[in-house]
Amino acid sequence: MRKPAVVFALGTVVLSLAGAALRYFEFRSARDPETGLFSFVPVTGALIALSVLAAVFFLVFSRRVKADPSADYDAAFHPATPVPVILSALMLLAVIWAAVIGFTEFRQGKGLAPCILAALAFLAASAELGLDLSLLRGKKGDDRFFSLVLQIVFVCVLIIIYYKTYSAVPSLSAVMYDFLGLCAAAWAMYCLAGFSVGRGKAGQSLAFSGAAVYFCCISLAGSNSTVFTIYYVYLILRLFKDSVLLSRNVCSFDSAAVKKYGGAA
Repeated sequence: MRKPAVVFALGTVVLSLAGAALRYFEFRSARDPETGLFSFVPVTGALIALSVLAAVFFLVFSRRVKADPSADYDAAFHPATPVPVILSALMLLAVIWAAVIGFTEFRQGKGLAPCILAALAFLAASAELGLDLSLLRGKKGDDRFFSLVLQIVFVCVLIIIYYKTYSAVPSLSAVMYDFLGLCAAAWAMYCLAGFSVGRGKAGQSLAFSGAAVYFCCISLAGSNSTVFTIYYVYLILRLFKDSVLLSRNVCSFDSAAVKKYGGAA
C-alpha cells in the first residue's frame, strides 16, 4: 500500500493541473471578453465534474487516514530535509514582491487596503519561515500558535479584500473557484494551527488543504491580478508543503477504512 503522503501529493498535483488546464480553456471558450459573462460549454461541465471528483477524493482520503492523537506541532511538521525551508524562503520573496506592488499602487492613490494586506502577508510568510527553520533545527518553541494565527488572519483579510474587489463582477463563474479556494484555505489554516495547542485535526487539515490547493490552482489560470496571483501561489505552496509533511510524519491508512473501501493499490 502506498504511503498517505505519496497518495495525497500525487492526487492533489494531478487534479490541480487538470483543473487549471480546464479553467484556462474555459476562459478562452466560454468567457465573453466584453461583458465578462460565461456561457455553459462542454469544458465548463468537465471542470464542474472534475471539481466534484476532487471533493470526493479529498473526502475519502481524509476518512481513510488516521493520525497519532498524541502528535504535537513539532512532530507533525518536522522536515526531514531543508526543502520546506527553501520553499518558505521563496514564498517570503514572492510576498515581498507583492508588498512592493501594493505600496506602489498606494502611492498612485489606489487605496490603503493592498498595503495592509501586504504587511499581513509579509508577517505571515516571515512567521512560516521562522517555524520551518526552528523545526529543521529541532528547537522547541512556545510561539507556534501566535505564528500560525498570523497566517489565519492574513487569509481572512484576503477573503474580505477579494470580496470587496470583485463583488461587482456580474458572473458568478468568474469568482466562484477563487472564493472556494480562499474559504478552504482559511479553514485549513485553522485546522493546522490546532496542532500547536494539542487539538490537531489531521483529516480536516488534509481535506481542506487539498481543496484549497486545487481551487487556488484553478484560480491561477484565470487571475488578472499579479498581487492575487502571488497570494494564490503562497497559499498553494504553504498548504501543500504542510499537508505532505503532516501525512508523512503522523498519518497512516486506517486498515478498517481500507477494507471498507475495497483496499488500495
